[in-house]
Amino acid sequence: MTLLLSGQQIPLWLTAPVDLSLGFFYNNGVALSVYIHVPFCRTKCVYCDFYSVTDLTATRAYHDSLLKEIQYHAKDVRCRDETIDTVFFGGGTPSLSSPAQVDRIVKALWKQFEHTQYAELTLEANPDDLTDQIAERWRDCGINRISLGVQSFRDSELVFLGRRHSSAAVDRASDLLRSHDFRNISFDLIYGVPGQTLESWRESLMRATELCPEHLSAYCLTVESGTPLHGMIARREVNLPDDELLRDMFFLTIETLTSSGYHQYEISNFALPGFECRHNLAYWTGRSYLGLGAAAASYFHPARWKNISDLSRYIAEVNSTGCAIGEAEALDAETMRREYVMLSLRLTQGLDCVDYAKKFGEDIRKTRSEIIGALIANGMMKRYDGHLTLTPAGMFVSDEIVTRLT
Repeated sequence: MTLLLSGQQIPLWLTAPVDLSLGFFYNNGVALSVYIHVPFCRTKCVYCDFYSVTDLTATRAYHDSLLKEIQYHAKDVRCRDETIDTVFFGGGTPSLSSPAQVDRIVKALWKQFEHTQYAELTLEANPDDLTDQIAERWRDCGINRISLGVQSFRDSELVFLGRRHSSAAVDRASDLLRSHDFRNISFDLIYGVPGQTLESWRESLMRATELCPEHLSAYCLTVESGTPLHGMIARREVNLPDDELLRDMFFLTIETLTSSGYHQYEISNFALPGFECRHNLAYWTGRSYLGLGAAAASYFHPARWKNISDLSRYIAEVNSTGCAIGEAEALDAETMRREYVMLSLRLTQGLDCVDYAKKFGEDIRKTRSEIIGALIANGMMKRYDGHLTLTPAGMFVSDEIVTRLT
């Protein structure tokens, strides 16, 4: 079904408690997450299919449009009574935005919306973009969480992936951020890279833990249609690691990071206690989120919509109407049920069977008893305190399990 839609310094220590309870598609109206897409990149990575452009000439016009889009949504009935709890500058490469541009966006959000006292403000950054002046200005803007696109500590792997930084740049960036009193740093890492071995992946994990970021995301490389990597594989220029090696890498990730004090709270995400990414948890627990910028997605029960994935058209539409929605849908009950299962099982806390029954009118333990029993017997799933949760073996094949359960 389609739906037409209308339109202070932040403390660095995030001491507010993290709520992992599933409020899926029933947001309580007290916490809004805002995602801001910055689609500019100096170079394109071979694996990336996120919307981005390498022509930076429209940077100023684009940020001006973001300010207009903020004003538009602040008047929307879905948004005007919400309180912002998290802001996430993603991309693309948000660290290509000037600190002045970031500051204007944050000030515009704070002017138009209420925000919680300990709001989490994340900015994704390429290690090569950091300087003392930029880090200091980010702090002044209220940015209190930096997500570094590390990907690997092997320079040969970074070159293959199309990254423009070296492993040494990660060390420099981490030290620089610490010198400016950033106390919530996240690293993104990728395993399953062609040519990568279990030992080279172990080396990246160990190098990462030596720098002690508060948060680590470890993603398995996925091959998206239309990317340069997809073409390289189709032409048999490179080969991906086999499933057995990927499984070993996934288990090594859990073993290495948990033994270093990190808590696995989602299939691909690990954090020191209290440093779970609140913005991503908003997605996984079904809370409202507002996406700003080209290709950005939004969700307010029961509607989900996505902005136009074209820079010029986005700017023109926002300048003309205040928004640039390209597609929208109202989610039906069955879609909500399937997504509830999928998102719940991504979290290590698992699926709350009582909450599921309240929302969807059935006891999944009974309606899917044979499947659940087989998964438990095969070591893929566990029961605990009214929850169903995946074991590490189950997490590795989570997509298949979700398909069987839905």
